[in-house]
Amino acid sequence: MKKMVLVLTLLMTGCNENNSETKWQGRCFPNKYLSEASFINSNKGDNALDKELSKAPILFFPANYVVQHIKKFQPVDYQNDESPLNNFISVNLLPHRKLERNVNASFFNTFSDAKDLYIPVEHEKYSFTLYTKSENTFLYWGSCEYSAVDNYSCFRDIEFENMNISYLVNQDNISIHKKIDDFIIEHLNNWQCE
Repeated sequence: MKKMVLVLTLLMTGCNENNSETKWQGRCFPNKYLSEASFINSNKGDNALDKELSKAPILFFPANYVVQHIKKFQPVDYQNDESPLNNFISVNLLPHRKLERNVNASFFNTFSDAKDLYIPVEHEKYSFTLYTKSENTFLYWGSCEYSAVDNYSCFRDIEFENMNISYLVNQDNISIHKKIDDFIIEHLNNWQCE
């Protein structure tokens, strides 16, 4: 049922003729899922930026939309137990780069907040890198930083086709990172232009 709702939503908001989407690298992104920053043309002809990269849209999924597709997604984060912040998903599309791999198992411990992630035995006090494990290889997952004493967030990086995907995930949602990955990739796959 959940997949059917997602597919119907994507079909209804997919590519059409009335300029309600942004086309980039063979995909038609519905404008309603793009960050306002996707529509800024402030480059002013600066050739130092990669022209294709500077045209890459920034995806934006509001918390209430994500919760409809990922039931365990925590839509609100409380800083210092007082001020609520909405957890949305903002996705950057980046040029493809091969992510770091490591085969030295003694270099890693299991990460306590997500048992399928690994943290280097030696890491900084306020920032750290996480890895996933595939057979005997550890693959770079993303980088994390503490924003408060016991509260951290991570930039998740994924190799996907001819690009990399990067998004911010907070501590409350780290245990469902695979569901978030699948959510983003399913949207990208459904937004291919015909």
